[in-house]
Amino acid sequence: MSEANSVEALLEEARLVAAMPPPEERLRLREAAGFSRAHFAATVGVGRQTIANWETGVSDPTPPARYPYLRILKGLAEIYPAPPAPHAPPANSEEIAALYTGTPTMPPQLPGPVPAALAGLETLRGPDGRAIEGDPGPCVRCGVETTYQSTDGRPLHSGALCQPITPAPPTRG
Repeated sequence: MSEANSVEALLEEARLVAAMPPPEERLRLREAAGFSRAHFAATVGVGRQTIANWETGVSDPTPPARYPYLRILKGLAEIYPAPPAPHAPPANSEEIAALYTGTPTMPPQLPGPVPAALAGLETLRGPDGRAIEGDPGPCVRCGVETTYQSTDGRPLHSGALCQPITPAPPTRG
């Protein structure tokens, strides 16, 4: 093998490694096509457990099976493109305002300044960025009932987008 061929072979190998989709995408593509692990394994020339290991991240494809496996995945990716990534919810009022077109109609703000004890509160969020809900209770800022929680566990509207304070109608007893 000439030096040029060996260099090209190394570069092609590097391209293959870089182009390999992550394990969860490997699994998604195989399942989208309706193929069994056994079918993939027979086509690529490995055992069914090897395909399972590649799809769970236990191991990564290695030569000589890597190239045919990648070719199959690339072909399936053209047939079954990945769904669009979910849109992360706006993190603050500036991001929410950016979503509006034309004249923004921002939620009403509380009258006057927010008390210092409540100014630093943020809505509790999970690892996916979504607000975490808890037991219903009056929001610590506006008093309107909410199921969202602040980082210290007290009720707080998501993103601190509080409702305007309106006096409750008098009850007749």
